[in-house]
Amino acid sequence: MSTIAKRKGRSLKGARRLSALDLALLNVGPKGAPGVDAPRAKDGVDGIDGVDGVGISRVEIEDKELVVYYTSGESSNLGRVVPRDGRRGSVGPKGVGVAKFYLDDEYVLHVKDTEGFTRKVGRVCDTPAPGKNGVSVVSSTVDSEGRLVFKFSDGTRQDAGVVRGGEGSPGKPGKRGKPGKRGVKGKDGRGIERAFVNDDAELIIVYTDGTRTNAGNVRPYILTGGGGSRIVREVGPGGGLTQKLDKFVALQGQLTYTLSNTPSDKSQVMVFVNGVEVQATVVGSDVTITTYTADIMDDGNCVDIFYFVNS
Repeated sequence: MSTIAKRKGRSLKGARRLSALDLALLNVGPKGAPGVDAPRAKDGVDGIDGVDGVGISRVEIEDKELVVYYTSGESSNLGRVVPRDGRRGSVGPKGVGVAKFYLDDEYVLHVKDTEGFTRKVGRVCDTPAPGKNGVSVVSSTVDSEGRLVFKFSDGTRQDAGVVRGGEGSPGKPGKRGKPGKRGVKGKDGRGIERAFVNDDAELIIVYTDGTRTNAGNVRPYILTGGGGSRIVREVGPGGGLTQKLDKFVALQGQLTYTLSNTPSDKSQVMVFVNGVEVQATVVGSDVTITTYTADIMDDGNCVDIFYFVNS
């Protein structure tokens, strides 16, 4: 009989007999000292390197067969992947097309097929009524306001609006043209050979062709000497003046010329182009021809300018 059953004071009737395992568990001894950790195992030796893997570098279809190329340089032909053409089918029956079609006088459409059979499709429109007489353009004019006006055969008119715009802004200068052909040799020009004031105080100009021109009275100046620069004296009290003659050969379009001296009296400056007197303005020692424009002044024109300076 178990001592435990006696201690508890319980009846043994119906009690389960304890096994040897139960008795071992009940008789537990005192708690033992902590165990010692086992030493850590050392790292193992590295294994042998594995074989390099093989990948696919590209895939192509060659002659309708699938070829796989690997990174190892090898390739595999996996066979035909493009289907072959099917068999040619049998010839179908001959088709029937439209050979021609036309409308009769009653606007009924007739269709003739390629087998020669004509079918009447039916009326496609009502008989049209006679059209009105057409109207034609008799004339067209642009009036003073720049508007285009049409006149028709029935007497009516129609204004088509403004067709002539205003003046545009000046265009850019064109490119310089190529030199023209050499012109025909011209006749000898006429220059001024000399000039003098006669006893009546009139300026006489003598040209190289022997002709002369009376330029009118130049009072109060009276010629008293000769030479390239003629000495004059002023009528009345005061000092004398010297008459000058500056000769120029014009360039194309040249209108302004600079004198060798400044005129003492701008009103007494006389300008001649090829022997013909022209109008000019004088500013200081610069003389600008106003009778001609630049496009008229030709290259090689003879320009003679008479004026007086204080002596």
